[in-house]
Amino acid sequence: MLDEEKVVTKAEETTEAVTEEPTAETTEVVEEVAEVETPAKKAPAPAPKPVYIDPLKFIARDSMKAEPPKFDIGSMVKVHVKIREGERERIQIFEGIVIARNGSGVSETFTVRRLSYGVGVERVFPVHSPNVDKVETVRYGRIRRAKLYYLRGRVGKAAKVRERLR
Repeated sequence: MLDEEKVVTKAEETTEAVTEEPTAETTEVVEEVAEVETPAKKAPAPAPKPVYIDPLKFIARDSMKAEPPKFDIGSMVKVHVKIREGERERIQIFEGIVIARNGSGVSETFTVRRLSYGVGVERVFPVHSPNVDKVETVRYGRIRRAKLYYLRGRVGKAAKVRERLR
């Protein structure tokens, strides 16, 4: 309230001072009153552009895991997979080397290869699938390629990937 009274009295003083002789003091008061009385007019903000959201990405966003498992190609991993048998549900572990990662977003997959009784078995798992409970990294591989498809033609020690020390 006191500020408002000061403004009014200063405005009155300036009108009186302007009718008399303008001095350095009165010009300062006039400038102060001008700043207080006339608020700065801003240009109206432009209307925001409508944001286009791809409907498939919008739906897929709910299906993605909050923290996807962290593993690299060439790593030995244990994939814990949920298996449903009738009404029962159990977890089966598939252990092998990650030979590829494909895709991105909700459709990202990884391929795991292992030898089972002398026969190479590969399984492709979706990263964001609710059936993949967790992925444990057993050891990290030292590789120089993005896809390790050359391991398909190798058996025994030749099919091994060198370990990367961390």
